[in-house]
Amino acid sequence: MGIFVIFAIFNAWNTSNKRKQAEEFVNQANALLESGNYQEAITLYNQAIELDDSNYEVFYNCGIAYYKEDEFDRAIGSCQAVKLNKSYALAHMCLGDSYSKKGDYQSAYSEYTETIKKDSDNAEAYIKRGVIAYLQFEDYAQAISDFTKVLDINPDATTVLKYRGFAYLNLEQYENAISDFTQYIDSTGDSTMYYTLGDIYYNNSDYKNAIEAYSNGLSFSDETIPEAYLFMAISYEEIGSVEQAIQNYNKYLDLDNGDNERTRYACSQVNSLTLNNSSNIFSFFFNALIPSCSRFRNSDGATIQVMTR
Repeated sequence: MGIFVIFAIFNAWNTSNKRKQAEEFVNQANALLESGNYQEAITLYNQAIELDDSNYEVFYNCGIAYYKEDEFDRAIGSCQAVKLNKSYALAHMCLGDSYSKKGDYQSAYSEYTETIKKDSDNAEAYIKRGVIAYLQFEDYAQAISDFTKVLDINPDATTVLKYRGFAYLNLEQYENAISDFTQYIDSTGDSTMYYTLGDIYYNNSDYKNAIEAYSNGLSFSDETIPEAYLFMAISYEEIGSVEQAIQNYNKYLDLDNGDNERTRYACSQVNSLTLNNSSNIFSFFFNALIPSCSRFRNSDGATIQVMTR
């Protein structure tokens, strides 16, 4: 048997032995990754890579372990190696997550786009790209497109309705925003979103629906927002329901005892509406007997801007 044949046999045996040992390291590392022992997993993954660098999944898993340890540059390095295998979409996802954590949103956006090119049904990639489009680039149309795609892939991903609703809101597409927020409340039971609905109706002078939405928020939500009473009071005042307006101004003042523009406005309106609501015959006696709102003696009664919170 020639020396070259012997060498070839030895080399094949050695390669097979290395791959078998690498596989053992990978199995151990995967178990450690699953249990949250990321540093130990990284050590074993790197040992496996030294023995056999042909398994792209090992690079990817090692990148995930680095990511979990907030070692984002090393995570990027590991996942870059995986990109040599053009079909491995998850490597781009790992890169996108790592770039995002580093604050490099443009690179993250590009990597999520690459993920989508390789896996067009990857709902997570659409969500993450949509969030970057919304929060970092203020590209609300793109965010809406991505969130809509998520719902096409998984109609049960109802949390996305909230994100898409805010994107519509930023584009002043109020009917679409109201539709998404209403569906979101119905599907998740998150009654705090009634306050957002109230704001939309209020800002569009739809005072009856604003009152209903704020009332639902105060009735069903665990969170009481004092301004809801203030905007309900103004809404009642706008539709001519003076007694309800006074009641809600007082509820707002009971919750917000600070001396600020809004409380001074509410106090001024309580006094004004109470006096105007009394008959002319009894106005003198009413003025003398009613407990006026005097908690802010320096109130000048100036109208406040209440269109936004």
